[in-house]
Parts: sequence; structure tokens; C-alpha cells
Amino acid sequence: MDFNKYKWKARLLVINTPTYKYKEYLLTKEIYQKYIKDFHKRFVKLVTKVNKNMDFNISLIGFDGKVKKKFKKLEYKKIFSLIDKMPLEN
Repeated sequence: MDFNKYKWKARLLVINTPTYKYKEYLLTKEIYQKYIKDFHKRFVKLVTKVNKNMDFNISLIGFDGKVKKKFKKLEYKKIFSLIDKMPLEN
């Protein structure tokens, strides 16, 4: 998946999930929707990659296109705190 079109435009929360019906994935989507205004305020887009051979995980990708942190579940408070400390210059 090519994330270059988002570079310097948005941060990404990339969810790797075995299926769209996976329990953790559904919970993550629910949390994202609940706090969508806070995610949008921080320019965070949600991107899902389905791969039956991968374990569930979430990657936070910065404006520069680099992975900043990986999570096993969506810890929105930790993610917001991390993002709020990130510099915005390129």
C-alpha cells in the first residue's frame, strides 16, 4: 500500500487486521468514531489493511511517512499525547 499521497498532509493510523470482523478491529473502529473530532483535529486518518497472515496491530505514521509507534490496541489518550509532542516542521 502506497502512503505517499498522505505525506505532509496527514498522519495515519494503519490498522493491520486478519478480517473486517475481527473483534479488536471492530473495537478500534468504534473508539476512532467516538473520538473522530479529536483525531481530525490532529490530522489523523484511519487506514485499514486486511491480511489473513498478519496479527492485529496498529501503526502510527507521521507527516514524514515514517512509523512513529506501534500498538496492539488503540490507546487514544497515549496516541493524542504522542502526537501533541510531535514537531510540525519538515
